[in-house]
Amino acid sequence: MSKNKGKYHKKYDWFYQTSEWKALRSARFTYANGLCERCRRHGIVAEGKEVHHIVPIDKDWARRLDFDNTILLCSNCHNAQHERVSPLQKFNLLWEDLNNGGTPSEDGTEQKLKSK
Repeated sequence: MSKNKGKYHKKYDWFYQTSEWKALRSARFTYANGLCERCRRHGIVAEGKEVHHIVPIDKDWARRLDFDNTILLCSNCHNAQHERVSPLQKFNLLWEDLNNGGTPSEDGTEQKLKSK
């Protein structure tokens, strides 16, 4: 995904600079009171940072300005939505693996137990 990320942003960057998108983004922040909507559903209060398209604009261009196709997410929820893992999250996974007697997998996402 990271290889395509740059291409995606280059292709659609102009859209995210339009007054229409900025107005929709502002409306979503106001609607959500600036809080992550996914976290709120789980009883967690977290600052919203990213207005996310539920159906990506490269999949359905017609919904790019559809308010109901957006959700305000915190950085963690937005990264999870895009299946991105931060360097700190990778380190924490590695640390947990090592503390639990395992050896880290190559990508640091699963624990492999040492055999005795």
